[in-house]
Amino acid sequence: MLGMNPIDGPHTLSEDFKVNSIWRTIQGEGPWSGLPAIFVRFSGCCLRCTWCDTSFETGTWRNLPMLADEIHSLVRSTGHRRVVFTGGEPMLWPLGELITMLHDSVEAQIETAGTVWPEGLDRVFERANVSIVCSPKTPKVHPKIIHYADAWKYIIRVGCVDPQDGLPIGSTQRGVDNPTQKLYRADTSPNKIFVQPCDEDDPRKNAANLQEAVLSSLRFGYRLSLQIHKIAGVP
Repeated sequence: MLGMNPIDGPHTLSEDFKVNSIWRTIQGEGPWSGLPAIFVRFSGCCLRCTWCDTSFETGTWRNLPMLADEIHSLVRSTGHRRVVFTGGEPMLWPLGELITMLHDSVEAQIETAGTVWPEGLDRVFERANVSIVCSPKTPKVHPKIIHYADAWKYIIRVGCVDPQDGLPIGSTQRGVDNPTQKLYRADTSPNKIFVQPCDEDDPRKNAANLQEAVLSSLRFGYRLSLQIHKIAGVP
């Protein structure tokens, strides 16, 4: 969307879910990289990242039982229990109710920028197999993200990396010009931090971003993430 999407706000359980797409694929990023999974991409986002490479605005509406049944059907037909909730920003939707309905039939992973937290999600962690991968796009994230996140993913671009820690500087948001702004830094061990080269749809820029990410990994002990679904040619 390249930062041109309308800003969306949190939704409540009284509303249906707007889903961009549901499909089987290979998780290409983060701790599940290389593993088959079912992806649920929600429409809408509360941020406007200038380098976003995902089209997420269109979608169809599903109520809670309908969406849960569709996911259950794919789990049964594919044999894949891993379900990734992504977007846009999946935390704008009442994921606690959805994951509760799926219960122990799935392993859930939520991909989020970490700025919002849906009501009732806390209770899910007490009884469901769910993890959070946060990719910060702002200087601050929600306190509950800090508490619950299992892994952190940072998008690396040449010229936008702090040499002191190998992580991004500069605003990612459309209309915000602050080249010295630091995105939120997770206080965690380096092996829980993934550095991923930014895909700018330009081979020369992408090659340079990859080398910058490799350098961050070698210098600071972070884990390199390479979007292997794109390398493998799967959606």
